[in-house]
Amino acid sequence: MRCKKNTVTLLLILAAVLAGPTAEKTMAIEKLTYKVIEKQGEIEIREYQGYIEAQTVVNEEFTKAGNKAFSRLFDYISGKNETEKDISMTATVNQQKTGKKIAMTAPVNQQAQQDQWVISFVMPKKFTMETLPKPQDDRITLVPVQAYRAAAIRYSGFWSKAGYLKHLEKLQKYMAENKLEAEGPPI
Repeated sequence: MRCKKNTVTLLLILAAVLAGPTAEKTMAIEKLTYKVIEKQGEIEIREYQGYIEAQTVVNEEFTKAGNKAFSRLFDYISGKNETEKDISMTATVNQQKTGKKIAMTAPVNQQAQQDQWVISFVMPKKFTMETLPKPQDDRITLVPVQAYRAAAIRYSGFWSKAGYLKHLEKLQKYMAENKLEAEGPPI
């Protein structure tokens, strides 16, 4: 998705604090490539290269969505695919709101306001759409993501809705003050 100069993707990054032997193993995990264009305090404007995601959609509340989708996606990279081979885990797992909320008065169904989230694992750079094994689970799709510009804020701690909303507010305030427009929902 190509972005206009003042259009960016909202990106909130939760940095896990690791200690001991786990930290050494984590160092080898592939991360998304980006270039910092601008930095102001804890907020960065970044340019990301294109990549491929394995995505799944879950209908779950904010804090439970990631857990529900994680095992599904982890199964895919752990060999539940057409080649039955493992795919290396990358450091990037995304959660993004999808769908639209429908007013309670609309005669749709009883769960019209239920949350729907797209959870995705970024695939290692060595793969292309042609070389990635197809998932055995039809709830997982492989999606190419074009290069884009993002406004990002990094924070640490436990994954919680309160922490997410606090940092989202900071990011949105920065964007408003700098006349930046979000291209889609925050990730």
